Amino acid sequence: MISFLIKLWNAIANIGVSPDLDFLEKKKTQVTNLVITLGLPLFLYFSIINLIDTRYLMASFNFSMFAGGVFILVTQFRQKFHIARFFIIISSTIIFTAQCLLFRNGNELLLLINVIVAIIYYTEKKFIFAITVINLLCFFWIRYDAIYHAPLF
Repeated sequence: MISFLIKLWNAIANIGVSPDLDFLEKKKTQVTNLVITLGLPLFLYFSIINLIDTRYLMASFNFSMFAGGVFILVTQFRQKFHIARFFIIISSTIIFTAQCLLFRNGNELLLLINVIVAIIYYTEKKFIFAITVINLLCFFWIRYDAIYHAPLF
């Protein structure tokens, strides 16, 4: 049983990994695969729970994160690593910001983690700066909105 789990873990981690990738790219890809795979059951679970509780908008956010995770794994499998990473950064920013503005669920701190992920994924300073500014603006927008406006849902 344990050997099966180890093989499964390695198979998931190595989705899209090929011998010609350098060490750092392999590790970025493996971590992305594992984190996304660990999140998929949670996204699906919360989609179902929110659907049962008639929170349709929140269920759609959770399901979009599930579908996005599947998209990322497929993209990784096809070795389109930069597309997958860009999708992670942009979709996370949009979904976390929307959830925070609509539901006041405290996910704005995840925007700051999103900046750390961008720094890990990318080396281009202009892109990192742009993502940092966008995420910080969203963070402060959420904080400002929390003070001056009532939650919508």
